[in-house]
Amino acid sequence: MFRVAVIGAGNWGARVAARVRDMDGMRVVAVCDQHEGTARDVAARVGADPATDWHYALDKADGVIVATPPTPARAELVAAVIDAGMQRVRVEKPLASSYADAVSLVGHAAQASCRLTVGHTSVFQPMLPAFADAITPPLTVAAMQFERLCERAPVHAASTSPVWDLMVHDFAIHQVVAPDAWDGGPPTVHGAAVMPNGAIVATVGTATFLASWAHPSTTRRVRAFVGAADGTTAQVTYDEQCQSILAVGKSYTATDAPDALGLELAAWRDGGGFAAIKAAQIVHVAEQVELLLNARAGV
Repeated sequence: MFRVAVIGAGNWGARVAARVRDMDGMRVVAVCDQHEGTARDVAARVGADPATDWHYALDKADGVIVATPPTPARAELVAAVIDAGMQRVRVEKPLASSYADAVSLVGHAAQASCRLTVGHTSVFQPMLPAFADAITPPLTVAAMQFERLCERAPVHAASTSPVWDLMVHDFAIHQVVAPDAWDGGPPTVHGAAVMPNGAIVATVGTATFLASWAHPSTTRRVRAFVGAADGTTAQVTYDEQCQSILAVGKSYTATDAPDALGLELAAWRDGGGFAAIKAAQIVHVAEQVELLLNARAGV
């Protein structure tokens, strides 16, 4: 049984704790939060011990999930958990709020032989590998367009940029389906702007990313514009919401309800997961996008 301590019992931390509770071969042994009542409430729901001091949980756990907001203080917390000897640490995305902190955590984990992974659940959606296969040679990808548009913003949207909360999902997907664009380091951010409707658009390498908290309808979609050896061109579309792929003359749809969080947690339990060194590249790109947006805004 893989014993898990969850640090941070807010909305997402509570959801992750509940999913761990229902996983085969996993058990939540402690829920830690600076607010005693919050820790007690979530711990009661998942059958764990509550705590306000995360040190209490380390002797009980085989792995720690850090689900506190991505601030510089969280980077310090993750480093402290690693220093305390924890060998399996999973951090909610993004890895850090700055590239400097992300690189520091990657080095810190390597020095301590800690398996540090990041909760980029979108890359564990069941139909994503099929989409990646659908755009491989002999097809060539000329460009890609990513859309992550939300109809209703969550409570935390007022204090979180769509770049760090939405667009980073698509940076991770881009890493999976276009690995060559990331193999030599993070791709170049060529531009970023806020559109009249409030959506943020960024051009990274040959891909375009669009993210918004306030869109008429929720959309999570990737379009790949591909060319064949005979000179013909086509579009291959991956719909994350429907878990479907539409290609020339073909369509694929997942037969089971997607459970990306469960698949990602299972990978972490079994020693895998989304590696922190890859997540650090995503932080670098997100930071560059924000810098360009701030420059355009005169910040």
